[in-house]
Amino acid sequence: MIMTDRLEARDIAERMLKAHPEKLDAWLKDVQTFDGKPGLAAVKAGRGFIPTSQV
Repeated sequence: MIMTDRLEARDIAERMLKAHPEKLDAWLKDVQTFDGKPGLAAVKAGRGFIPTSQV
């Protein structure tokens, strides 16, 4: 997809994570931010997956 569509790896990764959010959920299971908040919610809020008000 990167070579045929000439997309950046970051764009491809974001598409994949939006299409398969369970992969992000599994990858960030039990991860916390530096201030002890759930890492998954922080990543989703930062990438536009969920509204910040839900974090």
